[in-house]
Amino acid sequence: MYRYKVMIIIIMLFMMSGCSTMKTVSAMMQSTDDFMLHSKGNGFIFQETKHLSLANEAEKYLEKSLDVVEKAQYRKFTKPINIYAVSSLDSLEKYCGYRFVLGCVVNEKVFLSPRILTQPTGTLPRILTHELSHLHIIQQLSMFELVSIPTWFREGLAVYVSTKIESDAKLDFKEAEIKIKEGNSFYPNKKGSIIFPKSHVSFGLSRSIFYRQVASFVKFIHLNNKAGFEKLLLSIQEGKEFSVAFQSDIGTTIDLKWSSFVKQI
Repeated sequence: MYRYKVMIIIIMLFMMSGCSTMKTVSAMMQSTDDFMLHSKGNGFIFQETKHLSLANEAEKYLEKSLDVVEKAQYRKFTKPINIYAVSSLDSLEKYCGYRFVLGCVVNEKVFLSPRILTQPTGTLPRILTHELSHLHIIQQLSMFELVSIPTWFREGLAVYVSTKIESDAKLDFKEAEIKIKEGNSFYPNKKGSIIFPKSHVSFGLSRSIFYRQVASFVKFIHLNNKAGFEKLLLSIQEGKEFSVAFQSDIGTTIDLKWSSFVKQI
């Protein structure tokens, strides 16, 4: 019953915001009962069709990805891990609401796109770790606590953590940082919103550049105050207001930290 109440609230919010992507709501209502169990270890991996190589590849990296996320985000996962390897872009759109993403988390389930296997070396472990970073935070919080965290921090954290999985998963932030120097960048808002979330579109950026810019900023915050960063992540996972926790744990405001970041680029 609770799940359906939440869905009704989400649908109302989509209508209030004029959002046309009702596919996201539809994705939340899809059953995964037709997936087959591929393997059971530190998490469950399901596959949509037999002999799906994507499930085999995900199995290779799952244990290490879980370990990376738990160490980087300072807590254990609180619920079982469910990974779903889909067989087509049509299925990906059905379960994620979008066709060309490489992964997503919906209803606390991680879905992986078959396109991952056509990407450069290191993409699969990076995407798996990225989505598990999101799942880890989702498991700790209510929906409303989750969406109150700004998109830039949630995505920046996931991208940053995903680069820790292995050397092939590293990302080059130089192009994204050059655009910041040129004044073509996101700006870190203090709180998130379920109605009008600020994403790459809000700042006129490509998804790739936005992700690298926010990850570069999160990396800067971490490396300049590792103890404070740990406190911040733990505060967030306890449901504390993001901007208040940031100032208390990092020791400065988001605006001042951003100014320091831009100056050092």
